[in-house]
Amino acid sequence: MNIFILNRNYKRIGVLSNQGVNPKAPYFDDLYTQELETSADTFYFSALSTSYTQDILEIGNHVTFEFNNQQKLFVISSLEFEHKEGMNVIGVYAEGAGFELLETYKKDIKLEQCNYSQFLAKILEGTGWKYKVSSSLAKNLQDMEYTQKKKVYTKLKDRI
Repeated sequence: MNIFILNRNYKRIGVLSNQGVNPKAPYFDDLYTQELETSADTFYFSALSTSYTQDILEIGNHVTFEFNNQQKLFVISSLEFEHKEGMNVIGVYAEGAGFELLETYKKDIKLEQCNYSQFLAKILEGTGWKYKVSSSLAKNLQDMEYTQKKKVYTKLKDRI
């Protein structure tokens, strides 16, 4: 498996691999955890601390890899520098890129005759998330109202 590192603008800046693709940057101790109840995925891995890995492994950068034929995307949220067995190692903890949607709340929202594009623009406002809506959903007009303060993820899940 290859682990691709993306900067904050989602541009690929590096790759970690155990398959000979990039032998200067192997990774190990990788653990992918899926929380089915909350949809909060986490990913932890270690890599040798080199000038290459120190340049690409930064808090706020993204980590992506393929799992069960699906691309998984995480945000690096913490780094731990250690000395293990004579090697300098970076421990990387990353949370699913959508995790902040579980922790971000939105107040009352009322939209009249809106389409999904307008709904997503309003619900994702201030989160940094981007979206793309198919043309068939862009024409689907509905009234949408939320009178309770709820998590953004919950409002998305309720509507879509």
